[in-house]
Amino acid sequence: VAFLIDHDLEEASLKEIKAGLINEAELVSGRLGSERLDPGNAVHLKAAIDEMAHAAKCRISVIDARGVVIADSEKSPESAPGMENHMSRPEIRAALNGDIGANSHYSNTLRIKMLYVAVPIMEGALVKGALRLALPLESVDRILFAIRRVVFSGLVFAIALSLAMGLLVATRISEPIKNMINVSRRYSEGDFSRRVVHLSGDELGKLAGTLNEMAGNIEEKIAEIKTRNQSLSAMFNG
Repeated sequence: VAFLIDHDLEEASLKEIKAGLINEAELVSGRLGSERLDPGNAVHLKAAIDEMAHAAKCRISVIDARGVVIADSEKSPESAPGMENHMSRPEIRAALNGDIGANSHYSNTLRIKMLYVAVPIMEGALVKGALRLALPLESVDRILFAIRRVVFSGLVFAIALSLAMGLLVATRISEPIKNMINVSRRYSEGDFSRRVVHLSGDELGKLAGTLNEMAGNIEEKIAEIKTRNQSLSAMFNG
């Protein structure tokens, strides 16, 4: 159950994080506007996305309709256009087609695995470019690790509780059985004065009652036979 919960929580967490990034991307896209996609506005665009990237705690990139990076919060305005063309990225292709794209892959720039979300930048009905938000999966892994820690803490607690309950149940079952074995051994030696003490109403209690009843009956029969023997001895002696 813990492993199933962990898998479901991981999927739900990633889905929630993607949804949050999409909301952030749409808000940033709305604030930027298509008029800022002109390469001549790269410096002002860089300042704007730096401020929003700091607030959103993620990396922001602005890509034009040809896949060229106009501005990137991790790059200077001069070096951003020299970055690898992003037209081949699945999330960028989806955004430039007017859809919302989401993907996770290794970033050659930052050399870590990233979660990417891209939304189109619209001018009327036309797609003028794409806005991409990137979140390091290290952050996602930290969130998932915190969730897993809670889940597996519960798992450890459940295992400890089940072991304790199992030990308790085993003790409650094994002790009466040992008692019955000892008493039955005394019966086999001819001592029917012992009784099995088990007060519960379960099957073991019924078995203990049956053994006690049997021992009582045998003890009565032996007492009756002894009395008859004494009578017969008295008769023979007379």
